[in-house]
Amino acid sequence: MDLKDKLRYIPLLIALILISGLFTVLIRNNNLINQSKEEPDRQPTQPEQKQVNTGVTLQGHEITGKTKKELDNIINQLGQKEKRKSQNAFIFKEVIISEQIGQRIDISATLKKALTAEAGTDVNLVIESITPVITTEMLKKDQYFEIELENEVINGLVLSNYTTYLEDNQLNRRNNIEIALQEINQHQLKPTEEFSFNQLIGFPTADKGYKEATIIDSGEFSSALGGGICQVSSTLYNAASQAQLKVTERHHHSMTVNYVPTGQDATVSPNEKDFRFVNNQDSKLMILTELIDRYVVIYLIKLKET
Repeated sequence: MDLKDKLRYIPLLIALILISGLFTVLIRNNNLINQSKEEPDRQPTQPEQKQVNTGVTLQGHEITGKTKKELDNIINQLGQKEKRKSQNAFIFKEVIISEQIGQRIDISATLKKALTAEAGTDVNLVIESITPVITTEMLKKDQYFEIELENEVINGLVLSNYTTYLEDNQLNRRNNIEIALQEINQHQLKPTEEFSFNQLIGFPTADKGYKEATIIDSGEFSSALGGGICQVSSTLYNAASQAQLKVTERHHHSMTVNYVPTGQDATVSPNEKDFRFVNNQDSKLMILTELIDRYVVIYLIKLKET
């Protein structure tokens, strides 16, 4: 190949060199962009110490030099004193008792705050609010609301709410009522489905946590496991009656009881007397229960079909 032929390839070589350089620049810039995305600028945060700094107090309590584990125990103890359960709104004798906001301590946030506090700082507990499930507005308005339960959010309307008072608040009786309320809490019924109190509760046994308490048997007072659960079935009966649900089985006590008006009770006894009703609504129903101080509270919630 003579010189003239070689000179022909010079422009092609120059072009290849330029393209190669441009390609290298593009790759480098792309890498810089990706690196920028992967590692965004972060604001410097106060490092968490292994021990609390000198002179740091927690709500006035000296915590200098405390380890994370020691501090966790202290916050939990203080948290028990500051903890307050939320209270649902409910209706008792046609009067609405308003809801109350609860509170608890955010252990993790308080722990971090104390371990990163500068020397001489008084740290406050980090408090979280606990919102009640049922509010006054839900009881007053005949409309659907988002109701936040522990494990889910439902869209429901408070179809009825009935409350009875615990005249007999002995520990064993209260214990039995709490267990029975928990057994039926959040139970759902499809349209046309029948509810059976005995089927859901079963036999009140010691294994389930039930204790001996007063019952009415053949017109006399005696003691038996599960004494007191008839107040739950009677409260539920009145809630169902208020919602105009179809009651298919109900029995009166052999004596007058003091927690519902005369003739509005519903006694139960395994394999003998049951309380049953049918969901005659056009959508699912959910039973919500709560024991608020000395009030046995039951709500029937009509669920909105999605």
